Amino acid sequence: MQHICLISGVTRGLGFHLAKVYRQAGFHVVGLARDREKLAAMQKAGILADFLVCDLGSPSALDTAIQEMETRYSRLDVLIHNAAIQNTADIAGKGDYAGLIHREMQVNFLSPVKLTSAWLPLLAQAQGRVIVISSLLQLGPKRAAPGYCASKAALSNWVQNLRVQLQELKIGVTEVVPGLIRTEMTEQAAQKGVPPEQLAPLIYSNAHRDLIILPGARLAWRVHRFFPDLIKAKLLA
Repeated sequence: MQHICLISGVTRGLGFHLAKVYRQAGFHVVGLARDREKLAAMQKAGILADFLVCDLGSPSALDTAIQEMETRYSRLDVLIHNAAIQNTADIAGKGDYAGLIHREMQVNFLSPVKLTSAWLPLLAQAQGRVIVISSLLQLGPKRAAPGYCASKAALSNWVQNLRVQLQELKIGVTEVVPGLIRTEMTEQAAQKGVPPEQLAPLIYSNAHRDLIILPGARLAWRVHRFFPDLIKAKLLA
């Protein structure tokens, strides 16, 4: 039986290249994203076998995607939570600071929690694995991105709890910690980051591990173990 892999945020960046890697490995890849046209184009190109159109910022859209997945499939071998958004927010400035952070928490943290909870029976049927793309920014608050950092810190904490709770169901849980990835979301950054096509194969080949620290994050991860204030000071500068 062909293994089924669902990847969120699949139409660009790391998600796109993860879809290519898993498809080449023989998986039945289901993509989840907002843009129907891009999803359909990926399916036509053979990168996706199937797709779900869903705005992760909408609880009602999540409910629809959950039902569609359960209708189409009786198992799920790999669930990859890759989708994320990052906003610039300044509480002392103008704009909807609380609204921006609320949406980041919904997309980056609450949607993975809801999807994983809903699809536990599918994952248990396959004794599958949940793979969560976290971030080096879980280590400290970046001045310009308070919501993104908070959501990734919450995500990392939840993953550690999830791993313990799902042991009885024989569902594996992997946290992936990248540094800066070269994507549209990070194109304004001073450093260009690591190309996602280099990272996707590393995630696939190490997916059996509990924790994967990717190139671009390894040095900072090590430094943080001994000098956490140094990392925080750099992020808040």
